[in-house]
Amino acid sequence: MWQRIRTTESTASRRVDFIFLLAGHRSSVTVKSSNVVLDQPGRLPDGTALWPSDHYGVSADLEIVPIEPLGNLAQ
Repeated sequence: MWQRIRTTESTASRRVDFIFLLAGHRSSVTVKSSNVVLDQPGRLPDGTALWPSDHYGVSADLEIVPIEPLGNLAQ
């Protein structure tokens, strides 16, 4: 369900929110926190409500840690 952008009420009845991340070579990723964003309307100069998007967004705080190599495999 998408959000109608010119209304004051939320019209989204369900959401599937994802952040896709492909970790770099020899690194690990941990999601420290996440939250839904763009889920409240703003106001136009005339006072009319306007949502930032017809979909909500997701913001996440990620920890990306390099993994130490196991040794030089070329030897």
